[in-house]
Amino acid sequence: MALSYLVPKDCIETTYEIKKSRFIARHFSVTDREQAMLALAQAKRDYPDARHHCWAYQIGPPHSPSFAAMSDDGEPGGTAGKPILNVIQHKDIGDAMIIVIRYFGGISSAQAD
Repeated sequence: MALSYLVPKDCIETTYEIKKSRFIARHFSVTDREQAMLALAQAKRDYPDARHHCWAYQIGPPHSPSFAAMSDDGEPGGTAGKPILNVIQHKDIGDAMIIVIRYFGGISSAQAD
């Protein structure tokens, strides 16, 4: 059965540095919660010393998903998981998960100004 929405084809990993913190983003396809949690467990094995493993996923069509979930993983409430889920929702993709792995670099917002 052909899907009527976009789904990530391959796992993609990208690294960014912002204010001396390193962010590693992984984006890939998942079709259920179990796959999503296995992907999260793999990210934690791959980067065990990272400070945070924030994530969000959406299962099903982008405009009527069957399930969505997110986690800030210790970041201030609503500052990580919710924005990640917002990206998934506004890019019109389904069956997708994004994990953002963060290594803190030691520069606060007051120092960066």
